[in-house]
Amino acid sequence: MVSHTLRDTSFLQQCEDLVDKDFFTDAASRFLVAVAKNHFKKYESAPSTRTLASYIQGAIKTGRLKKELIPDIKRVMKEVYDEPLGDLKYLVEQVTTFARHRALQAALFKVVEDMERAEKAGVDLDYGQVEQVFQKP
Repeated sequence: MVSHTLRDTSFLQQCEDLVDKDFFTDAASRFLVAVAKNHFKKYESAPSTRTLASYIQGAIKTGRLKKELIPDIKRVMKEVYDEPLGDLKYLVEQVTTFARHRALQAALFKVVEDMERAEKAGVDLDYGQVEQVFQKP
């Protein structure tokens, strides 16, 4: 998913709102995904390797990126650009399913919290949100 987020404008057009940097366990991937998403929001395309390098250099200069993370950034970048892109439709389907499950889980936790507080109005609203999660886009 990191490869497509960094390199595939078509993937970003379909899944940018569904991909969250917090889905990734390592800091390098989180940083790179955040950079790619910010670039896409502004320019509506995936960043080039030169643009990514420029963002990384800027983040190092401003202190937003720790120098200790640079080896991990290089490793992830190598993996991202060595991996051929493919199976876009499958990946979009998997990301969509994952995002729905996360949204359903969050909505259900909210319902339980509201029920525990006996906030009837909040429960009714959240049931509507749960139903929306199950509706196909």
